[in-house]
Amino acid sequence: MKAVSFDFGEKYKKEFEKLKKEEIELRYLPFHLNKDTIDKIKEEEVVVITTASKINKELAEGLKKKGVRVLLTTSAGYEHIDVKAVKEQGILVGNIPSYSPSAISEYVLMTLLMSLRKMKTQMKNIQNKRFLLEGVRGRELGELAAGVIGGGRIGFETCKLLKAFTKKVYVHDPYPREEMKTVAEYAGLEEIYKNCDIIILHCSLNEGNYHMIDKDSILRLKSGVLLINPSRGGLVDYKAVLEGLQDGKISGLVFDVYEGEENIIGKSFQEGELKDPVFLDLIEREDVIYTNHTAFYTDKAIRNMVKSILTDIVLFTKEGRIENPL
Repeated sequence: MKAVSFDFGEKYKKEFEKLKKEEIELRYLPFHLNKDTIDKIKEEEVVVITTASKINKELAEGLKKKGVRVLLTTSAGYEHIDVKAVKEQGILVGNIPSYSPSAISEYVLMTLLMSLRKMKTQMKNIQNKRFLLEGVRGRELGELAAGVIGGGRIGFETCKLLKAFTKKVYVHDPYPREEMKTVAEYAGLEEIYKNCDIIILHCSLNEGNYHMIDKDSILRLKSGVLLINPSRGGLVDYKAVLEGLQDGKISGLVFDVYEGEENIIGKSFQEGELKDPVFLDLIEREDVIYTNHTAFYTDKAIRNMVKSILTDIVLFTKEGRIENPL
């Protein structure tokens, strides 16, 4: 079976080659799939993409013309794919529902503690030989209530960790699970907004929650709230959050994702080349921690991603199906 991987595979070629046991011919391309690069597909029936590749109806039709029969995304979320349009072309679409929930949950706990203890300021002071206490007094997690929006696999792992540290853990999800009730209390969004000192987003992006954290919802948040978004950039209106930081309504922000990040991630910019004033203002602030979509990025997560992709290629070759069809 011939397959081609856009953007993802080149970085993890060693892992792919190490784990390949079947007769799979896999090409690795170091760029996204779009209307300008679709002709790079040769005779491959399987195409692998990341969230940076936006698949619309036009691209879906182009994939059909190229003879593609399977489209796999390396992510759990799939809002970057017009699934209906792809399936109308007779192409199977699959995602990876879970590659390592604990990786993102551990990231949340790490950056949460760093934010509460003002580590960005402390590290900057130390680098500048300023060994002062001014501006670095922190808050203790045991005195704070946390709200997790999204109670799936990752949300559950995060709630498990938070239960051991915080005063109270709330979770919001339209589909309650008994397992979750052992580590968190289900609550409505407004209750979380009102009562939580920390709000963590662990939900996928859809039409109903686009910019769920915006100017209006920020007004309803508890003063001094810490926001953490390791999920999808479109969940947050970052201009409104910047204003919330500036006026003191929000005490801190941790974000691993940013709306339009496909224009930033994987690139290196010279002084003055990056033209997004909101993004630039945010990353310069000492009450903000930004990471470039690396919350998932552990050995285990990459290993599981690669295994999942290879499993689907083998399954399709042998049985004409994939493990996690959308």
